[in-house]
Amino acid sequence: MLVVMTVATSAIRGVPRFLESCRKFGIAPIVLGRGQPWRGFGLKLGLVRDELARRRRRDAIMLFADACDSLVVRPPDVILAAYRAFRSPLVFSAERWCSPDPWKAFLYPSPRERYRFLNAGGYMGDMETIYGFLKTLPCKDPFWVDDQRWWTDRYLEHRDVIRLDIRCRIFQALHGTGRDVVFRKGFYNASTRTRPSVLHGNGGVDMRRVLAWSARLPGACQGPRASTSMPAIWGSSATRPKAMSSAPSSTRSM
Repeated sequence: MLVVMTVATSAIRGVPRFLESCRKFGIAPIVLGRGQPWRGFGLKLGLVRDELARRRRRDAIMLFADACDSLVVRPPDVILAAYRAFRSPLVFSAERWCSPDPWKAFLYPSPRERYRFLNAGGYMGDMETIYGFLKTLPCKDPFWVDDQRWWTDRYLEHRDVIRLDIRCRIFQALHGTGRDVVFRKGFYNASTRTRPSVLHGNGGVDMRRVLAWSARLPGACQGPRASTSMPAIWGSSATRPKAMSSAPSSTRSM
């Protein structure tokens, strides 16, 4: 069973677009943080930890993706098959740049790989393993913790448990891809020769070409029904809204 989870304090930027991409494949994502003030990237860590503390299933595989700049472009069965091929309890997206601490690049393995640095905007694993890491956060409200730095350190300490998707079999971080990305009978990474399932426009990349392609994707739920037949599930840390609005807000969202 695949459970998709994300954090969105409001519906600005690409949040409705992410939800719609999930609905096309019959996925009802759990959205955490609705209506809360955005106080930092550590908010994502705390909200996911608290949600898993309240309810987690041993038979469920959880996929987390940043809501504001991600898209799901392949169905759940394809995503699950790619995850299981790793034979690892936790898999993270990989990108070309070592951020936010470039000096940690020498600590990473696979120096010849094009995508070899952890990207915290996408990960997938069993709920018990994810919660096992998150419950070690240093405080109850870790809003000041940089999620990318925190997960990078966990990876470098536990490479026997966490693997990186260096071949982009599940996740594609788009920043710095250059000519790797082509649209050959679908979205295709010519460098890794794979077709990723979750696209992430990290680093503020221009996603217009990707969006134009994804708008033509066939899916399980399309047209007017897509926004009403399968509403997003709002996590227990937030109230369920009547509808999402794309109106701009002064609060930064994720």
